[in-house]
Amino acid sequence: MKKEYDDDDGRTIADMSFLDGQYRLFRRKKRKPEEDTSDNPQPAMSGEERRMYVKGAMSAALLIGLIFIGGLALAIFLIDLIL
Repeated sequence: MKKEYDDDDGRTIADMSFLDGQYRLFRRKKRKPEEDTSDNPQPAMSGEERRMYVKGAMSAALLIGLIFIGGLALAIFLIDLIL
């Protein structure tokens, strides 16, 4: 039973129809295993390949971070030298 309000003019302020009675927005839905019908000829990555990609990405991120920290240290050193 829906409540009736005196000042309700019938406009939709926020459409919440996507909830469908679910109160947890980030609930993981169980997926049914589907057959791979894509035209992608690449097979799935193995665990070793995935670890190599993650290691490479983390190494690249660390290198970029160290370059920024080195640049900041150099800027601080130069400012200290000038002042």
